[in-house]
Amino acid sequence: MNTLNIKSIWIPENRADAWDMALMLSNNNQRDALDLIKCHASFGHHWGFDMGQVMVNTVCIKGKPTMRADAIAGITYNSGRVDRIQIVHHDNEACVIECVRSDDPNRTVHKQIFTMQQAHQMGLTNNSNWKRMPMQMLRARCITAACRAVWPDAVSGIYSSDEIADNMPLSDQERFEITTRSLGEDDVKYMPSNQPVSQPAPQPSKPPAPQPQPAPQQDRHMHTVDNTDDFYAVCESYNLVEAEVKNLLKVKGIKLSELTGDQMLDFLYSHAMHSATRLMPNLADDWYNTNEAGKAHSVFKSQYKALTMFDPAWYGPRIKVPAFVETLRAVCLLTDDEHMVKGIEVLRQMSPNDWSAYDYVQSFTDDQSA
Repeated sequence: MNTLNIKSIWIPENRADAWDMALMLSNNNQRDALDLIKCHASFGHHWGFDMGQVMVNTVCIKGKPTMRADAIAGITYNSGRVDRIQIVHHDNEACVIECVRSDDPNRTVHKQIFTMQQAHQMGLTNNSNWKRMPMQMLRARCITAACRAVWPDAVSGIYSSDEIADNMPLSDQERFEITTRSLGEDDVKYMPSNQPVSQPAPQPSKPPAPQPQPAPQQDRHMHTVDNTDDFYAVCESYNLVEAEVKNLLKVKGIKLSELTGDQMLDFLYSHAMHSATRLMPNLADDWYNTNEAGKAHSVFKSQYKALTMFDPAWYGPRIKVPAFVETLRAVCLLTDDEHMVKGIEVLRQMSPNDWSAYDYVQSFTDDQSA
């Protein structure tokens, strides 16, 4: 018998038929049946209107139809436009997925990153699902975001059950149970995160001595420049060719001897430091808003590989700020994939003049050399 020609018994022919099927699949629970009908109306076309398939791939949360994260990935694959969806990094701190569209002649590799730092900033990490299943949650968030970003023509406007649950007024237990069902982790049992503490924490016998407070991080400087000799010494420390720097000054019509030390450092970070601004000396200060943005972006990326993850309009204004530039350089020196992922996320989240971000990335470098 050719089973390929057998039609599913769970494809309703009319509304009454759909309601009867929904009641049967929901064990005659009318509320669950109504939720299934809503999901079928919203997403049924993705599975040939098979109500059984809709039931196992969707969740209705307080009347809002949602889809399992893996179901969103499956729909994306079924669109026929996927060359690659590949997890290239995955642990308790971050998930990184590379995506390639099959209809892209350039085979552009798109990277999607979701980190615990992002989850924390979104106020998600206090929920039990993020505490008990961090890797599963990171993967689910990353893959759904990747599918929507790279294949909006297939899944635009579709959100996963875990995304909606984390943004709904649910109890912690309701949210956890919805999420485990969505992720196929039903065997993970809910445990309240607010268990009472049996013994109070011991109190110190006397208050600790006050600790000296560090100076504000944004007031730091990497270099001290008082004269032109100091300036060229700093340039040498970055392996900058003095003749190229002097040519750049000439093209810009700038006399170094007329600048203060701070102005010299401004010129260093705004122009001399970057191969793009040295090779394109007439590049406008707001190049990222001009027709030369694409060309300049290519040169910037060749010097700073981390910038492949960012849009020129985003990093263009930051590329002149010393703390951001030094943090970017530190990230680009990282060789460990895990550290690189964290470093890119630091760049994404940092205030441009926050030197503590540089210190944090520098600690990764120390770990690599240990």
